Amino acid sequence: MQGLTPCISIRAQVKKLQQIRGLYTPDAAAEKLDLLRSLQHRAIHQASLLQSFHQSLCFVRAFPDSLAHYRAARHSLNHF
Repeated sequence: MQGLTPCISIRAQVKKLQQIRGLYTPDAAAEKLDLLRSLQHRAIHQASLLQSFHQSLCFVRAFPDSLAHYRAARHSLNHF
């Protein structure tokens, strides 16, 4: 999935991150990091999507798969 997330809608990315944020498999970890990095560079204008993204960021920051996940979530939260 790496590198493909910019091709899908922001809504789909946020929804997917919300669905897999609590999964701790190698595939889910790779997809989560890809989504986190992709969403860092996208503008979210809809309040409900922004809320879902924020909740997922808080979850990933609190329960990261790795230091890279923690840093990506923290970076996005710092620029919220």
